[in-house]
Amino acid sequence: MVLLGEIFGAQDLLPTGFLLRVVEPEAIDAELESLCRRAAENAPLTTRATKEILRRMAFEGLPEVDDLIARVYGSNDFRQGVSAFLAKTKALPTWAGQ
Repeated sequence: MVLLGEIFGAQDLLPTGFLLRVVEPEAIDAELESLCRRAAENAPLTTRATKEILRRMAFEGLPEVDDLIARVYGSNDFRQGVSAFLAKTKALPTWAGQ
């Protein structure tokens, strides 16, 4: 898209996966609040690691991330998350950031 120098509308981009959804202007604030609430429910260690991976990618290309993976997968939060997933409950784990 960038190389073509064309401007694409939201309805054109939606089926490509570049957009999550299209909402009416009056619904933007409510949609944003909903997305932020969902993001805040995620495990903080995983969120932090994801942001660090993206930062490293911006400056290092394909960086080494084994330290981040080990920190997340070895955490208490990860074990709680896996247990909750396997139990198929709708209840969110209580993340401790550890």
